[in-house]
Amino acid sequence: MKINTAKISELDKVISEVEGKSSKRTINADEVLRLIKKIEETLSVIAPKSEWVGSEFKVTTGGKVASSYFGTANATFVTIKRFTSGWFVTDVERSPLKSRDIYPVRLPKLSKSHRHQISIFN
Repeated sequence: MKINTAKISELDKVISEVEGKSSKRTINADEVLRLIKKIEETLSVIAPKSEWVGSEFKVTTGGKVASSYFGTANATFVTIKRFTSGWFVTDVERSPLKSRDIYPVRLPKLSKSHRHQISIFN
């Protein structure tokens, strides 16, 4: 799958198909665009835009789950990747939720320390 993030209606359609009847910890195209803007703000500080190509993130709006929650809380995750022509959605899935909104999958070569790269987005 490769959907341009500018195609909001197509993106919303794919997300709603994956979410099915889920009503909690869901996401929509507007939220994806908001999170992309947050990612771009951070990347612009640490790397020139030409080096963003190949960057990949998983984003969600699930938020935190109470420790007393019984079972595994699932949220909708959208995988976005930066190509030369912009951001594209490459995958949408329901997965167990963790505690943050942005999960770096692949970042530009900003530092030799992978831990340092991930800490930038926490």
